[in-house]
Amino acid sequence: MLKPGGIILSYDFTYNNPCNKDVRKLTRAEIKKLFPNHREIQFKRVTLAPPVARRVGKLYDLVNFLCPMLRTHLIAAIKK
Repeated sequence: MLKPGGIILSYDFTYNNPCNKDVRKLTRAEIKKLFPNHREIQFKRVTLAPPVARRVGKLYDLVNFLCPMLRTHLIAAIKK
């Protein structure tokens, strides 16, 4: 239940995990299909792939900024 003007935040993988079949991606299209009556959905890719993030350590922010193609999670702000 969500009051008018309320927001749902979704934070999901953008890729399936090949090592864990229970971890599946959720695409922008699937999110839109799940919330067809919501007037506004904003998407942003965030979070470096965990193996990359562990290797870059203190350079995480720089690598995340310079290499958006390595981001493996999608955050969606779904407004009613």
